[in-house]
Amino acid sequence: MALALGAAPAAAEILGSGAPPNTTASGFAGDWNNVLSFTDFSGGTVSAVYLGDGYVLSAFHTVVSGYPSSVPIGGDTYNVVAGSGVQLQDSPNNSPDLVLFQVSQTSTTGDPLTLPAIPVSSVTPGIGATVYSAGFGPVAGTFSYFDANWTPQSTYQGPSSSDPSVYSGYYAGATIGKTWGTAEVSGYPGSFNIGYGTVTPFTTTFAANTFQLSGGDSGGPVFNSQGVLVGINDAIGTFTGQPGSAAVFGNQSYFIDLSTVTASLLAADPSVMLVPEPGGWLLGAEAAAVVGLFGLRRRFGWQPARPGRRPKH
Repeated sequence: MALALGAAPAAAEILGSGAPPNTTASGFAGDWNNVLSFTDFSGGTVSAVYLGDGYVLSAFHTVVSGYPSSVPIGGDTYNVVAGSGVQLQDSPNNSPDLVLFQVSQTSTTGDPLTLPAIPVSSVTPGIGATVYSAGFGPVAGTFSYFDANWTPQSTYQGPSSSDPSVYSGYYAGATIGKTWGTAEVSGYPGSFNIGYGTVTPFTTTFAANTFQLSGGDSGGPVFNSQGVLVGINDAIGTFTGQPGSAAVFGNQSYFIDLSTVTASLLAADPSVMLVPEPGGWLLGAEAAAVVGLFGLRRRFGWQPARPGRRPKH
């Protein structure tokens, strides 16, 4: 059955083991305190990451209806600098689903912003590389099997001539705040556009003991095992007819490859730490650009806070 592509509604990590979610910095490869959230204009929670020097990076669709007036960081509130938002570019003629904006480096109560600057990769992560994704949203709830018509099954029935497709996964559970999970890079599906700019992504595939993005993760960070920022949570791929409230094994998570926007990012934020130094607009993107988006049907239109049709917000 084909996968349908759409942006994820907001974002938290559903873990394929059904284990308690990761909610602390222990074991997380990136800078945990730099993983942020803010409230969008629909009232939903979306995710972002603090780069340093007052700069915040997120998915453009999280601010398409307007920028937030402030961002909570470390128990304080930091006002967004008016007019600072810019949609990044991966070529002179294309702006993908990425936005960079600034916050004041002094909180509304006078406290300085002391979070560290984080390194950003100018190289695409390789197939099989472990990545760490974080965001805000529901975690794994009830486990279920599904038959070919997506009717929930309490026990495994097994493929048969009358029911050749049996799926399994988790319904979305409670929203508990910031969580994280790990998975391995599984592919470069080629460019796509869910309505907010053409994106060159890399993907992970939901399986046992890995994560799947869920409603609330859009704009959150993806780090490699060295703690270098390699991507931004952007979209999910679900099976046609799959319940919108479920994450099913075989689903895919899509991340914007930051190696495709290094020149634009450096131009907007000269203080950004790039690892290694970039060489041009499309560094790290060539392999992804030539691979077709097989088995995917594109969905257009933003469906905030509806886990199943997804901008990833």
